[in-house]
Amino acid sequence: MRHGRRRIRVIDIAAKMSYEYQMLKKMCKRRPAMRQWAVRDDYCDMSPGVVVMSPSMQAAFMKVFRLKDKGLIRRCLRDIIPIIEYRNREERPAAMRDKPSDMIPDGEPDTLNQKKRELFELRETGENFKPLYLHDKRSQAKLRFRIRQRLIKFQRQLAIANAVASRTVLYSTDDAIGYFLFRGAAMYAGMHRVFFELSKQLPHFVPKSMLDFGAGTGTAILVAKEVYDPGALAYPLYRSMRQTMTGNVSAQAQQLRELRYDLRRLSRNNTEKRKARFMAVAALLERGEVDAADLPADLRREIAQVAANATENKKRRLIIESHARYRETVDGTEWEDGDPLGEKKSRTEDPSDVLDGEEDNDGSAGGAVAAERTWWEKLVDMESATAQERASRRLQPLQEVTAIEPSAGMMEIGTMVLHDDVPNVAWKRYLLPEDEAIQHDLVVAAYSLSEVADSANRKRLVQQLWKMTRGVLVLVEFSNLHNFNLLMEARETILEEKGIGLWDWQPTIVAPCPHEQRCPLRHCKAGVKSKRMRLCTTEAQYRATFIDVWARHMPLKVGIEPISYVVFARNELVPERAERREAQVKREEAERVQARDAKQRQLYAASLSLKDVVFDRLSDEALHRPSTGVPVKLSDAPTTGEAAPSLALTQALQSSATSTGEVGQLPLGAPCLVQTSAQRYNKLVYPLQFPPATHRYNRAFVDAGYQRQRAITPSEMLVVREELEEMRRRVTRASPSYLRVVRDPTCRGKIQASFCTPEGDLVTARVYRRFYGDYSSVPRHTTMRWQHIGGWRLLKRIRSGSLFPHDVPLYAVNRHPQVDFPNTLLGMKHSAVEKTAMQYNDPMSLMETPEEELSREEVKQKRRLVRDEEAQRKAEAKLEEVLGTKIRDSSLEGHIDARRRISAEEWARAVRRAKQRTVRQTQQTIPNAARMRALKRRLEVRHRNVWREMEQNRRR
Repeated sequence: MRHGRRRIRVIDIAAKMSYEYQMLKKMCKRRPAMRQWAVRDDYCDMSPGVVVMSPSMQAAFMKVFRLKDKGLIRRCLRDIIPIIEYRNREERPAAMRDKPSDMIPDGEPDTLNQKKRELFELRETGENFKPLYLHDKRSQAKLRFRIRQRLIKFQRQLAIANAVASRTVLYSTDDAIGYFLFRGAAMYAGMHRVFFELSKQLPHFVPKSMLDFGAGTGTAILVAKEVYDPGALAYPLYRSMRQTMTGNVSAQAQQLRELRYDLRRLSRNNTEKRKARFMAVAALLERGEVDAADLPADLRREIAQVAANATENKKRRLIIESHARYRETVDGTEWEDGDPLGEKKSRTEDPSDVLDGEEDNDGSAGGAVAAERTWWEKLVDMESATAQERASRRLQPLQEVTAIEPSAGMMEIGTMVLHDDVPNVAWKRYLLPEDEAIQHDLVVAAYSLSEVADSANRKRLVQQLWKMTRGVLVLVEFSNLHNFNLLMEARETILEEKGIGLWDWQPTIVAPCPHEQRCPLRHCKAGVKSKRMRLCTTEAQYRATFIDVWARHMPLKVGIEPISYVVFARNELVPERAERREAQVKREEAERVQARDAKQRQLYAASLSLKDVVFDRLSDEALHRPSTGVPVKLSDAPTTGEAAPSLALTQALQSSATSTGEVGQLPLGAPCLVQTSAQRYNKLVYPLQFPPATHRYNRAFVDAGYQRQRAITPSEMLVVREELEEMRRRVTRASPSYLRVVRDPTCRGKIQASFCTPEGDLVTARVYRRFYGDYSSVPRHTTMRWQHIGGWRLLKRIRSGSLFPHDVPLYAVNRHPQVDFPNTLLGMKHSAVEKTAMQYNDPMSLMETPEEELSREEVKQKRRLVRDEEAQRKAEAKLEEVLGTKIRDSSLEGHIDARRRISAEEWARAVRRAKQRTVRQTQQTIPNAARMRALKRRLEVRHRNVWREMEQNRRR
């Protein structure tokens, strides 16, 4: 297998067809009965593909990149990249030995720039020793090495301090530039992944107002603009990308415009091809080289139509010429069309430029000649057009956009990024309590919850964001253990609102969870030992920028952004929740009636036994009268048997749906579970197969189009598109019952994956490539057909975060046992925020924990810290001996860092003493150097290099 750089194709906007046209063409060539599975698989695949920055994002990226010279840009990146890498690291480093309050200079502003300036001053102080030549070269090298080591040590300390303090410290403009250039493409891809799924799950949700908390550089706002209002962008989107195929109703107008443009071009190309073919065949027929009977049927019909049209045109021309011959004068007015000013013609498009299949019944493009309209009819038309324009302007998405960002540097870069596409952004520094009264359709908090250090503040913030949400709330974070715990904490906080107030206003989870119970991945027993079974993570792939390639040293130009996200919505926005609630209310009512009837039966049976003794004077009506005073008719006793089929299954059977493979004779609403062991079982349920739509194209052109005998016409494409829309609506209605893939599937013939079910379970199951149904009751499926129907092709294509249909057979289903304590909190006495959050004058020192409550690794770490403190005290004593003076500042006792100013005399004395000690140490070390090297070699574990030995043997 050849490893190397993957070639990236140049994207040409004009040369490529739109993504919808490409998919529509593939669907037209597909067999009609197999289209429903292709539509289902495309809906389940929640990945937008490799996300490419749109032209608007690219323009903003280059605008920010050109703000400074390349050298300054590199300096901005070098300052901010260690901070970002530290915050996104999976395993946080141990708690620092120094208190946070000691790391921050007293009486100085808590900013990143102050720490950087301090570091640069220290570096300059070290550089002053470069021209100082001492007598001994070795001692001079030792001195330079010590100075360099000390600078590196303080540089690391300050990098960690900057990273920790950046949770509450405001970013400067340089930091914002480096942050956007380094993280812009990855965050853009992550937000595209979330909005791509949101548009599929809620296609009718189009926000008119938006709040972005922690907006940063405005990436989330730009992505929302591209998803919900692509026609209003300053630069057109790439037409051939899957990321532009969002399913919301607002973007469909832009997609239809793109499709119309493609179909017009296709119609012109087909016409030119038919002309060229007709002229070539006509020449061959005229020379007698081809027999007309050997031509295809469509070409024969075309030739016959052209001949009939030519005959009709010749007859009309002869009549006109005969009329003109008998007139006295011909001044040319007879040849006019009667519309010299072009008032009667359509001004919007060329009447001859009509798509195939759009002609009127009489065959003309314009139909009958329109009658002359009065002035008031024209005025009404003008007013209606103006009213339509006003209505469209009133319904335009993202009319009000509010961005909350405390950092002035981030706000400056964000304004520059959104200047061309979203100029109406209202920037605010803080979110005040009185802002809760202003509600927004869409509220986004992307990569900002991890900035809040305190758990109580986070909970208060999430509650405030939910109060400000009128429609949908989106929470996104970089995927690591700490951020996943934050999201689960926010999820529990919002789900506490269920059952409070109106049902329409209560929260529900849209994605990624198919249920609203506790997270089974976070509580599974397998996650106690296996860390990869703890996080619910989704990867977004993106085309890396040159900044990523330089900073990350990426060999391939495709980056991966792991994200964890939760999308909440009000119940009124999700139609399936209303249907589920209606079914639940009916079920509760039936249970209540059944319990009441059972109580009445018990009372009636008791009355029969006691009537003669006690109640002989009471009538049956008086005995069994309920609280209303009217006797209630008893319902029939429940019969023990198979449950009635569900409403969805009944409606599907009424629309002539059949099962693809069956356990019984009829499709079942509930799966048949076959127990194979104590833990495993097979879930045997087969998807319903709907008959293909009956129109003249499904039987006529599929074979011809599939075999490339002729081109597919635009009218045929539009008919198939309408058929696909109906299939997509059917899949959308069934999607709340689908499973969520939480681990990347592994394929070895059979495919195994882990799923999160709507019942709140975590299961691992297999999907087989071949059909294992009942061959006696249904026709046998071929392996190729069953790969699509049974979900094998889908599971081979998708990754974690996508959906999987619930009505396909699953084999070797293993339900993971659950534990009560979240496995993401194992071994964590304190959260990572409490360990690393650094606030001014708030040391947040860690509590002492007795060793018997610590794990083995924590005990080792604690003892290592004690040894390091002892070594630091010894080093301070030695440094005091070297400098010859005591540290005067009592507040700095025990800490030697860059805040202590060292005078020139002290440095000269330190250099002189270091030279003497270095010479002494060198005299003692050089005789023993060979012996120490021999000891090191003896301790090394020798590994045989087989290839080198073979090469040496070959040379011999």
